[in-house]
Amino acid sequence: MSNKKYINYILILLLFTITIFPSCDCEDILDENGDAASYTDGGWTEFEESDPNYDTAIAQFNQAITADNDFGEAYVGLGWCYVMKENSSSATNNFDTALEKTTQFKADIYAGLIFAYRIGINYSSAISQASNFINNSTSSYVFEHNNKIKAKTVHALLAECYFKEGDLTNASTAINNAGGTAPTGDGPWNINGETITEYKWAIAKVIESLLDDVVTK
Repeated sequence: MSNKKYINYILILLLFTITIFPSCDCEDILDENGDAASYTDGGWTEFEESDPNYDTAIAQFNQAITADNDFGEAYVGLGWCYVMKENSSSATNNFDTALEKTTQFKADIYAGLIFAYRIGINYSSAISQASNFINNSTSSYVFEHNNKIKAKTVHALLAECYFKEGDLTNASTAINNAGGTAPTGDGPWNINGETITEYKWAIAKVIESLLDDVVTK
């Protein structure tokens, strides 16, 4: 077949294809998860900015969910955005949905739930997530999208929650897990240069110091 005839054959074939499939929408054959992943990446990119616009990140995560309602990571992103906006109910709702949609990111989800419940002053619910976080993380845990949030950060929050609930034993354990030193023995105790005679308030002072050191809003 001559080159000219070959070219004509290709043109006829292309014309036939366009005629037979005029309504073909190329977007229909794209991987929907790919679209959701791209929007989710965009949301995390905004989340990780030095001066993040969480509303912009939320819009990106919502676009991901529009592309694929089962894309669990997008709900994780929404949960953390709402934590940063101190919207406890929206954060917990999205983290709960994330648990339904994916078996991944569990340490991030349970850490987020502890943050969210603490923001909502629901200390007992925050504590209820403690074992979930511990069982799905390690002492070297660092939140991939905000490296200021580490295992010790979460344990510092738990120490506060236990204290608020009057559980000084578990508060003491959480202090040690957060890298602090819980007061032991008989008082008085010298905490950061201050002499404290009552055990409860010695615990409170250590927690206060821990929160200043490891919790960054």
